[in-house]
Amino acid sequence: MLSAVFAARENARQVRDQITTEMWERLNRLYFKVREASEADNFGQIAFRFLDDAIGDLHAFKGIVSGTMSHGEGFHFLSLGRTLERAQLLVRLLDLHLGHKDAEVGDYGWVQLLRMCCGLEPYLRVKTADFRREPIVDFLVLNADFPRSLRFCANNIAFHMDAVGALAADQARRNCTRLAGQMAARLNFALLEDVTGRNGKSFIAQVASDCVDISEAIHAAFISYSLAERLPGAVYGAGR
Repeated sequence: MLSAVFAARENARQVRDQITTEMWERLNRLYFKVREASEADNFGQIAFRFLDDAIGDLHAFKGIVSGTMSHGEGFHFLSLGRTLERAQLLVRLLDLHLGHKDAEVGDYGWVQLLRMCCGLEPYLRVKTADFRREPIVDFLVLNADFPRSLRFCANNIAFHMDAVGALAADQARRNCTRLAGQMAARLNFALLEDVTGRNGKSFIAQVASDCVDISEAIHAAFISYSLAERLPGAVYGAGR
């Protein structure tokens, strides 16, 4: 956790002119809080409260980002990464749960999965106290309104990818938009039997593969490209 927060802080430092003071201060505060906890001799005694506070700090940071940062390319790129990461985590958790028999997971296991996704209360408002596998998987995968469902994440990934990809016309970025749209379509038109039936694990595996493909495409289009690929044709030609 310290390593992740340290990396986030260093990345924020490199784009300090692109983020707001409120974002920087909140991230800086979280970094020092995590570092102090990591050096505490009694961490075992304070772990629960520390982790609970850290979750609150992360929720606060996301709210600060949405409420203070201009919703331009930087905001869309940050939101894209966060949502893609969220989808990948949920895919892993679902794959783990679907890989066991219902008797091995039990109602308690599915309730804990909902809790991990901050989804217990939203689920109860939609499905009431039905903690069987099918309705919970339906909610976490196909619900269009719950912000941590795979379907909601996929639509948000496509939305933010469209916003970022619209700023450039090269093939690599268009490929990112295409892959994001494919995953969103897969989840928007999926049926419950696709997820909970005999091919349920294959469906989840395909969504996991979609996430990896999108992540790799984003890396190729925005991070690991060669300078020549981004130079205007005339300038590149003149320098040869």
